[in-house]
Amino acid sequence: MDEERERALMLQDEEAFYAEDGTILELQQQLRSVLKQVSMRERQIGRLKAKIGATETAQQLELAHLAARLHARSERDFGVMLTQHRKARDLEQQYAIELDALKQRKQGKQLAKDQSWAGENRNNENEQNLASAYAKQEVDDAPPRAKMEAKTAKTSRPAPSSTSWRRSDRPPPGKRSFASIALLDTRLKREAPGETVSDDHDYAADIHADDDLI
Repeated sequence: MDEERERALMLQDEEAFYAEDGTILELQQQLRSVLKQVSMRERQIGRLKAKIGATETAQQLELAHLAARLHARSERDFGVMLTQHRKARDLEQQYAIELDALKQRKQGKQLAKDQSWAGENRNNENEQNLASAYAKQEVDDAPPRAKMEAKTAKTSRPAPSSTSWRRSDRPPPGKRSFASIALLDTRLKREAPGETVSDDHDYAADIHADDDLI
């Protein structure tokens, strides 16, 4: 009885062992399947990583190329803008120079015109003052008879003659010249009634003589 019992126990143990061994084998098979799937997934992940890396590299290269093109274009545009700015500055300077030159020419012309007018006015004024002073001096230095005749000529206005003072022969004020003053001197040295006056006549003696008579 004891031997049979032991044999039965041994059979049970063997069956249990084999049963456990089958479970282990099944688990091992499942593990191998899982590991195979993991390996396949890892290979897929590796391929995806490589593809992503290649895509990133291509994108980086494309971005770098695009950045280089943009940089070159920006430099070219900046160069063009700088050239245009220099041209605009040169044109502005040239315009300022020409405008200044035009202003100076206008000022010079106006100054020359003002100086010409001022000089002409001074000349006219000087000639007028000189003619007035010369006429006054000639009248003051003339004999009393000539003074009376001059007063009479102013009031009675005798008919003009070749030897009388003609107002129409006098140039307008401010336009007398030295030739007209010489003509005035010649007209003042006219012949008095009843006597002939020469160019070298001593007027001073006549004046003293007339003063003695007075």
